[in-house]
Amino acid sequence: MHMRPEAKPAWDRLTFALQEVEPDCLDDERYIADLLQNGEKRLLASICSACPILTECMEYAITDQPKAGWWPGVQLKQLDRKEAA
Repeated sequence: MHMRPEAKPAWDRLTFALQEVEPDCLDDERYIADLLQNGEKRLLASICSACPILTECMEYAITDQPKAGWWPGVQLKQLDRKEAA
């Protein structure tokens, strides 16, 4: 996995949190899909909004900007817009 050096602390916090909590997204293939229907997008967002490690996931996603999948219930391009706001 290629990671931006500045994302390492956020990755470490996420990894530590994952040792304590098994999030609902863990084995859900939709989180690594690039194309989803609107209903699936809303479902992913609702699952993430209730996640106890949402903050760690969001911090890592914003810092590293993964190129694929859904991070804290949104696609990367949506994270870019949130960060700019």
